[in-house]
Amino acid sequence: MDIIFKLHSEMRWLVLGLAIITIIKLLVSMFGKRALDKTDNTLVRVYVIVLTLQMVLGLMQFVIGWADYAGDALRHRLEHAFCMILAVALAHISLRYRDRIPPLAVRNTLFMILASLLMIVLGIMILPEARAKF
Repeated sequence: MDIIFKLHSEMRWLVLGLAIITIIKLLVSMFGKRALDKTDNTLVRVYVIVLTLQMVLGLMQFVIGWADYAGDALRHRLEHAFCMILAVALAHISLRYRDRIPPLAVRNTLFMILASLLMIVLGIMILPEARAKF
């Protein structure tokens, strides 16, 4: 259990870093009026895969440690899980826009990744112990 918790906790920095790098690259493509290129698609896919893996680790941790949560701790964990599931859904939705016309594809992908990042930050801030470390 401690390994899953530590991995899930530390992997958030990888997720946040990938999100920021992906957003910067998409902003460059959007302001450069370019279509989604191979680098954009690869960054989005890697971000989605890592975020999905992070969610799986979090769900494993949630199920394994279910008995440890009582009162407000359970509420915080459920809210955190809900925010993170929404973040993963938004990230997966971003993959739908690859085949649109170039300005729309870049803009919509960027908005979905930004929304995903916003949900991640909100989900992290829900947890009292994460607020103290963040």
